[in-house]
Amino acid sequence: MMMRFLFFMYLLLAAFLVQAQAPEKIFRPFIRSVKLFKAGDQTASPVLFLGQPEQLELHFDDTEGSMKAYYYTLQLCNADWTEARLPAFDYLKGFITQRIQNYRVSSGVQTRYMHYQALLPERNSGPTRGGNYLLKVF
Repeated sequence: MMMRFLFFMYLLLAAFLVQAQAPEKIFRPFIRSVKLFKAGDQTASPVLFLGQPEQLELHFDDTEGSMKAYYYTLQLCNADWTEARLPAFDYLKGFITQRIQNYRVSSGVQTRYMHYQALLPERNSGPTRGGNYLLKVF
């Protein structure tokens, strides 16, 4: 009986610790220091619970140094991180793309860069279905 309990606890712990994640890809060499975490806690995983008023913080630097208009969207994915074949209106409410409006110019450093920051999802938008979501910034 004790062995059965320990085996169950091992399986439960293994399931909790093993999390499938999409590989992080940055397609532009001038984008640096990308961070995504639960708002207010840099050590927390970027996981939200559907229907809860939680947000994620996105931070990144653009080392080209000039202000650009960056936007983001969320893409629903299957369990294996392949793109779900659903229109965005079936899993997102509000606007499909959002502009990243918070940015600041570097100061006191040799290399000029722009630091961008966003809280997401926006207040009146976000996912309507549970699942794996890929954050795309463009």
